[in-house]
Amino acid sequence: TGSKVGSIIDVLGELVVTGLKGEVVEARIEVSYKEIPTDALLDAVRPVLSEVEITEADKDLSGFVVFGAEGTENLVSGDIAYVDKGERDGLKTGNLLRVYRPVEAVSDPNGGRDLNLPPLELGAAVVLEAGETTSSCIVIKNFQPINWGDRISTLRTN
Repeated sequence: TGSKVGSIIDVLGELVVTGLKGEVVEARIEVSYKEIPTDALLDAVRPVLSEVEITEADKDLSGFVVFGAEGTENLVSGDIAYVDKGERDGLKTGNLLRVYRPVEAVSDPNGGRDLNLPPLELGAAVVLEAGETTSSCIVIKNFQPINWGDRISTLRTN
């Protein structure tokens, strides 16, 4: 729809507070992932995920891929994708997602009526962090590049 679904937070680096002088906090940059501008915002360090346990989705959900990390438009295995579903919708860290693209109906050359074709299976992703209304996922398998606007749905075993 083009409407805003959230904000992307780009981690630029890490710093360690070394002192306090009145209302001024002194800090040392420990790690820099990218150039850090003077107006960069600060946030508390979150632990880096080293493992995510696959968890069963509580319900069937469907949504959309809305963005790729670094603005990547053709997502493949190992890329980070953002989806428009989060904890409020029932999505949880570790949920496995199917990624697919609907296929337009085609005319039957013999009967002239429209035939609905199955969706194009693009791959699978795992939810790394479920936010309130959006989530970040890692693409774990792809058969074709995944694009913004492609569909997602939870995969359940029952």
